Amino acid sequence: MEVITTDEGVKYLEIGYEPENGWIRCTWYGNVSMSYISKGSSLYSTLLKTTGCSKLLNDNTHFEANWVALNDELEKGRMSENVANGLKYMAHVHSSKFITRFSAVDLGTRVKDFEFKLFEQLSEAEQWLHSVSNE
Repeated sequence: MEVITTDEGVKYLEIGYEPENGWIRCTWYGNVSMSYISKGSSLYSTLLKTTGCSKLLNDNTHFEANWVALNDELEKGRMSENVANGLKYMAHVHSSKFITRFSAVDLGTRVKDFEFKLFEQLSEAEQWLHSVSNE
């Protein structure tokens, strides 16, 4: 797993391909700006392309940021890029913070080209990703 930090050295993302599970895992931390969230989502798009992976586990358990304003950009650009790079399944684990949860629910209403599921527990998300095809 690669640790991604802000310019001030604060960890906000751990990201990596897990071939033993067949997915890319992104674990988000803290409360960071839209530019860092955009940079992080760009990283998993690149990993999708370089690994040929079709599954993404997005864990917001430790995340507190309001990223709903980024959803327009994600919908109009990043999601299409992710699908072109092979994304078929995305499991998203909720944060306990309301605004972060709302951001995820809002994003889920915009997804059309891949399967997007929201989960309360990391173990449920992992179980679902194990159950879907690797094709």
